[in-house]
Amino acid sequence: MKKCFLFTILGAIIVLTSQAQEKRLTSTPPLSINKINTPDLEEAVPFITLDGKRIYFTRTNDQSSSILKNKVLHEIWYANFSEGGELEVKKAPRPLNAGLNSAVIGFNYDGTTLYLFGTYNKLFREQKGISFSSLVNEQWSKPLKLKIPDLDIEGGFYGLYMHPSEKVLLISKGVAGNEDLYVSLRETDDQWSAPKSLGAVINTPDFEISPFITEDQQHLFFSRGSSTGDTDIFHAKRLDQSWTNWSVPQRLLSPINSKGFDAYFSMLPDSTVVFSSNRAGTSDIYLAKLMVTDTTISEPLPVTKIQKENEPTTPLLKTIEPEATAKNYVFFGFNEASLEANQKPALDQVVAFLERNPDLRVEIGGHADHIDTEPFNQELSSRRARTVTNYLVSQGIEPGRLRSIGYGELLPVANNEHPYGRSLNRRVEIKWLNVSGQVASRMPEDSRVIAGSETSGGF
Repeated sequence: MKKCFLFTILGAIIVLTSQAQEKRLTSTPPLSINKINTPDLEEAVPFITLDGKRIYFTRTNDQSSSILKNKVLHEIWYANFSEGGELEVKKAPRPLNAGLNSAVIGFNYDGTTLYLFGTYNKLFREQKGISFSSLVNEQWSKPLKLKIPDLDIEGGFYGLYMHPSEKVLLISKGVAGNEDLYVSLRETDDQWSAPKSLGAVINTPDFEISPFITEDQQHLFFSRGSSTGDTDIFHAKRLDQSWTNWSVPQRLLSPINSKGFDAYFSMLPDSTVVFSSNRAGTSDIYLAKLMVTDTTISEPLPVTKIQKENEPTTPLLKTIEPEATAKNYVFFGFNEASLEANQKPALDQVVAFLERNPDLRVEIGGHADHIDTEPFNQELSSRRARTVTNYLVSQGIEPGRLRSIGYGELLPVANNEHPYGRSLNRRVEIKWLNVSGQVASRMPEDSRVIAGSETSGGF
């Protein structure tokens, strides 16, 4: 299990200075990952590997075809981000799924060791805990129990997160409706400390669940809720080297939190986040980009990138400059420049917003990934922009209020080396302009819209 790497720290994570006390965390509008989410089953506990190539998640079993009739199980699934941005969704084979409640709750830096919910013991009273499985000859080994002294899990409700260093295990446990957060630290190769409470600032009479800590082990994200209210994602900063001294947790602002159950947050070094929410009815998985915001403008969240020596830095999503964060996107399939029927209702929201705000104008910027030649991509991006422009004109918007421009492959928001990143670069981005033609510095809440293509990476 133990692997030695030399790491380089690039940048600083979540800079919240004393001069910016008013700043809070929010996100770009969350995107439902439609190729993963199903209408009837529940998806949760998402984790994207650090290379951005695979996402693990849980899905409740299809009881109609299960050999365990009428027994709800959470099983491990995964999806690979393939060429063209498509998601190849598969159920994990044995031994990762063995007829028990299972989940991936973390992995090491190169993804060759998975940490798993439960002990894979068939005896019910012995099932609570954590296991690990290693990739050997392209096969996952039989899960082995990780021994954590005095884990003492009461009832059936508990949660786990293993940091990629394999030295920090976060735990949520307690009676249902009153779970608290704890930490266990690896002291030697095979010895762990007894779980220690994260303290009264974090743990309250409400329940705290689904903990996650950033790579520098300084920023804690978790969900807090009660039996009478919704469940939201919170953030707290670690103030010293102990695990009990934290800043007062702050609720993440809308749109990442909803009126429903929002939990199982995790984040890549480039501030791409995934989480699960039942805002649309059943539990689904959403993707967004974490942002720092104040009362006037949102900024991308700087994050720590940890990489192996001599390994190129390839974040899934690039940092988006403040002037580019219009938060309005239309995504296209590979080499496509036509609108699909499911994209038009989102553009109708743009029409309605422009009708309510006659002084605003719009820049409609087309973009492409880096596949093919620059001249081809320039023309493709222009055609995408014209497609959206023509639709808005057809719905009654005056052409003089619309500025159509193609940027080719010059302004990617995601890493073109990743198929999934390329799917995010195949887009039209809508920027709101004021009467002087400048990008508006504050976006009204009802100005946000995202239209995804079924062929553009699963949104």
